Amino acid sequence: MLFALAVALPAAAENEAKFRARCFERSSNEQMIEGCRAVIVAGREPAEKLAQAYYTRASAYLMSGDNKRAIAAKALRPDVADLPAGWGVSAP
Repeated sequence: MLFALAVALPAAAENEAKFRARCFERSSNEQMIEGCRAVIVAGREPAEKLAQAYYTRASAYLMSGDNKRAIAAKALRPDVADLPAGWGVSAP
């Protein structure tokens, strides 16, 4: 039992790091959406990073042409809608 836990914890941390990188670094729109969704669900980031994850996910939806999801994603966190354009999206 302890062995399984010892193996699972580093793997979980590695997955979190992968999703965090997809959300906060330049990735494809699909990868940003997936990464930010995982960051948001985990809820382990400070408020500023969570706001960035919400904004980045909404921006990725918009760049993918999914306007309804982009609007819905911003509506979930209206405080994020006031951020400057491009905030939270790294340059290529």
